[in-house]
Amino acid sequence: MNFMFKKAILPLAVLFALSACGGGSSSSVNSLSGASALSNSLAAISTFADNGGVAAGNATDTDDGAELRVLITGPQISDTVSALNTVLTDSNNADLDFDNVTSTNTLADGSTAEEGTTTFDGDTVAFAAVTDRNQEALVAAFGDANSSFVLVFGEAMSGSLVGSHTYTGTFGMGETGPIANIDLGSFTMTADFGGNTYTFTGATNGGDTLTGSGAFNLQTGTFTSSTFTAVNSGTSSAATVYGQFHGNGGSSVSGVFHTNEATPTHHGGFAGSR
Repeated sequence: MNFMFKKAILPLAVLFALSACGGGSSSSVNSLSGASALSNSLAAISTFADNGGVAAGNATDTDDGAELRVLITGPQISDTVSALNTVLTDSNNADLDFDNVTSTNTLADGSTAEEGTTTFDGDTVAFAAVTDRNQEALVAAFGDANSSFVLVFGEAMSGSLVGSHTYTGTFGMGETGPIANIDLGSFTMTADFGGNTYTFTGATNGGDTLTGSGAFNLQTGTFTSSTFTAVNSGTSSAATVYGQFHGNGGSSVSGVFHTNEATPTHHGGFAGSR
């Protein structure tokens, strides 16, 4: 599967607009005019004190039938899940303009970075996304001057997790709130599937870091840990990470994370390959 960010991220524009307006149920919008959609089945797996949270699930790209795994963290998670789960293709509904990709760059490791804006019913939101060099996983920040989502998704994993591997790729972290808070960088993850252990180190270009270790669910190709450490502007906080593997034998990995306050102060995501 060759990821095209402009196509695959479209449902998140609908999702963001609905959540920003206070929930999907108040809007008649349920379409992606002129583009393929994701047929989604997501559920909240963590909810914060301010009703933000984390959601996870599976999706099917209706353009080519590919099965995807999705993780997202951001505000109003219940409304976000409801909105994303009801996105359908219907050319009779709201127009979605996603043509304003302002930059596309190939990074040193072969991954592809895109930035731009999308306009939905007159509202403009910004995005920044990086697709890993294997074209199997993507990490994106999506939002406006008030709030932001961090999204990762990629091909569902096939085969088994075996051996020992090192994954590298793009890492992003910032204060929850405006998308401008998200700072990009890189990560390294060393995975020993035979011993069922991993270590993770991520750092932004501004010097903020996320570090930790843990174990996998080898059957589902996922991992979760609430004992990571995030350091932001010199201040250390406990953090929770949610991760997933993609591709044949887990050739790529992605995940989202947040600090552990009742209402997290920082969040982010990562995507990369071995």
